[in-house]
Amino acid sequence: ILDTSAFLSSISDFNETFETPNAVNPYLMFTIDVKALYPSINPEWALVALEHALGKNTTLSDSQKEMLHSFTNHILFNQFVNYKGVSYKGKKGMATGGSSSRQCADIFLSWLIFRKDNCMSELISLWENVIMWIRFIDDVFGIWAATKESFELFMEQLNLNCKHFGIEYDKWEIGSSVNFLDTTCYFGPSIEGGPLLIQHSLYKKPTDARRYLNPDSHHPRHIFPATVKSQMKRITRLNSLSDQCEKDLDGLTEDLVRNGYSAEMVSSIRNDIANQVEGEQQNEQDPKPTLIFNVEFFNGLTELKETVRDLGDDIDTLIGHQNIVFATRKGHTIGSKLVQNSQICKTAEPNNKTQRCGKRNCKTCPAMVDTESITINGHTAKLPMNVDCKTKGVIYVQTCSVCDQHNSYVGQTRQEFRERNNGHRSKFNMDKHEDSALAHHSYQDHGLHVKMKSFECAIVKKCSVRQLDREEFKFMDRFQTLTKGLNRCKVINNK
Repeated sequence: ILDTSAFLSSISDFNETFETPNAVNPYLMFTIDVKALYPSINPEWALVALEHALGKNTTLSDSQKEMLHSFTNHILFNQFVNYKGVSYKGKKGMATGGSSSRQCADIFLSWLIFRKDNCMSELISLWENVIMWIRFIDDVFGIWAATKESFELFMEQLNLNCKHFGIEYDKWEIGSSVNFLDTTCYFGPSIEGGPLLIQHSLYKKPTDARRYLNPDSHHPRHIFPATVKSQMKRITRLNSLSDQCEKDLDGLTEDLVRNGYSAEMVSSIRNDIANQVEGEQQNEQDPKPTLIFNVEFFNGLTELKETVRDLGDDIDTLIGHQNIVFATRKGHTIGSKLVQNSQICKTAEPNNKTQRCGKRNCKTCPAMVDTESITINGHTAKLPMNVDCKTKGVIYVQTCSVCDQHNSYVGQTRQEFRERNNGHRSKFNMDKHEDSALAHHSYQDHGLHVKMKSFECAIVKKCSVRQLDREEFKFMDRFQTLTKGLNRCKVINNK
């Protein structure tokens, strides 16, 4: 499952076929959790699981499957993080929060339990007692048709069979009531004397302080009633029984008023939610066609909705039973109020399609290339044209025009690029040439006869300060300047 809504939908479907004797309930609920999920998944096994999943897929072409497998392989075995300017590559497992880690974990755990060969239901004799198995990433909810003691044995068998794949289920809970995601699940009748079904209610963590957005803060005013409405809708969605729902709504009402929200506003929204829920229940029994009006938001929209609601009988007489909905654009945010025109946020592109700033006496402008792309060691990159010599936070390339090959250098700077360029220029002398890879190249290969004006330069990317190290390394690797360029001079000098 992907979220709580999918879980509740699965519970509802299960209840339609679930039968439990009223006198004695032979079933228990359980939840289990994987220990250190992402560091425990071997990328090799994750690729095996992906191959199995792609083999069953009938919508993708063979070339698309091969491409997806190749990209995933590259991601899993080339993940690294930056910390204080140093890049670290993982030694074990997958990166937590990686671009594809969630998807790979889902596929791997599904394959681990239900793979065609050596399926867990075949390997574990006690699996026949698992009546329900629902998984959200590494959290599992299920129904157990035996004793707690046999469940302990089942977990031992499960971990024994998962050990080879690096997975261990170290936490579990079993009983007539368990907490899963943001719900508490338990057995109970929907009506007095009715059969026992899986019921669910809002789960509140013991550490939940029930603090909400301060109504005196300077957020757009529509945010505050929207906060109340969303929290009340959440409670009505997570509660399957009306009595418990009313208790949770009472608690939420007290918490909101304690946080400074108007009791009158909270009460009004609660009544609207109740009417909405009642209307939805009636629509399930007697569904109405929906009539949607697209309108621009205006201050009297709430009054218009109330008027239409009050005229419901007259409207039904005129056009028949209709569920009237007003679809409105969202209200203004702080950002949209401060900036009305997104065009003024964009950096103007020079008309001449170059990266020169055009400032008089700029020593960097003459060295900037006048092309829209640059090729280094057989690799071509398109140059951004919304930057110039005065741009800060960039990745740049310097190329010695005297040499025929292996003559390029990739660097980064937080300063204006022209200031960084002037820094290189100041090192072209006998005393300081070791402080610049460009000057060091001139000293070693040209006896310092080649000056800074012989280097052509270009900005290949603008990025945030946090991304500079990573992007610099990417372009070094792309242009191969660590092995076939002047960045190797920097490495030698650092040694």
